[in-house]
Amino acid sequence: MKIKILLILSVITVLFVRNTCFNTPPKKHSPSLASILWCASWSHDDRYIAVGGDDGKLIIYETENYQPYKTFTWDSATITNIQWHPDRYLLAMTGYSYKSIPEDSIDRIINIEKENITKLDRYGSRGLDWNSNGTSLALADLEGGVHIYSSDGKLIRSFPSGNPRSLTGISWHPSDTLLAVIGDDIRLISAGGRSILQTNHSSISKLLLSVDWHPSGRYFATADYGHEGEPTYVKFWNLDGQLLKTIPGSLKEIRNIQWNKEGDKLAAVSEALRLIDTLGVIQHTYPYGENLLWGLDWNRDQTKLVVSGFNHLIHVVDKAGNLIRAIKR
Repeated sequence: MKIKILLILSVITVLFVRNTCFNTPPKKHSPSLASILWCASWSHDDRYIAVGGDDGKLIIYETENYQPYKTFTWDSATITNIQWHPDRYLLAMTGYSYKSIPEDSIDRIINIEKENITKLDRYGSRGLDWNSNGTSLALADLEGGVHIYSSDGKLIRSFPSGNPRSLTGISWHPSDTLLAVIGDDIRLISAGGRSILQTNHSSISKLLLSVDWHPSGRYFATADYGHEGEPTYVKFWNLDGQLLKTIPGSLKEIRNIQWNKEGDKLAAVSEALRLIDTLGVIQHTYPYGENLLWGLDWNRDQTKLVVSGFNHLIHVVDKAGNLIRAIKR
């Protein structure tokens, strides 16, 4: 009898921990931490920079003078990811509102010129990515689902990723209908929902936080949260799920990575901005100390980056890491 009771309690405990770690949105940050800017993105023509975070504000800045152009606000919300359309003034975003229980999704496509706002996934998402020509938007949600939308916000299809836990990132192949999807593992899935590959990225359980295909389409990069006993890594993987490179060096979790269009530099943000070459060598490190960086994006001609992070930090830097402009939130 005691053995049966212990077995039941063990199962309940495992299910509770699994649900708590992977199937619930992030908890709302305390006021002392409510100054994290999760994401930053350049528009296709470098005219605008969009930034969002824990204050529930999506602010569009004009890059001519780096002053606010438009602001969209959600009360008691966190904006977790944003990405401009490849050639239009459409901005896709994901996030959560904490005004309702359970937390309500604020996943949207916003037409900045017309100020039309289209609501998307009701489940809430962290991962999003436009395909190369901007005809489709992929979202990876907190319940293991993938959703494909048209550019005007109409749902094309939804399908399970095969991982029932929270997904944290998604990336379209640059020239194919192939999606790299991450959470606590890596999955390659066709845009039609066909599972192609599943692989574990570590021998211990730890979340991946970002994924990005190399512009050649021959391999992709991932970045993780780290875990006790194992540091954070950037890793390169081929299409067969084979590990090509493991790149240590970050002292904190790596929230975001992104290749430039030429494919010769991968930018990664953590407690520093790092630029990594295709051989996996860290070419430059620009420390930010306690101001951890979370958001990252290259501009169109790859001469600048925008980074965002703790304490409402927004910096535009050149490709040598020199500060061009600190934008006031």
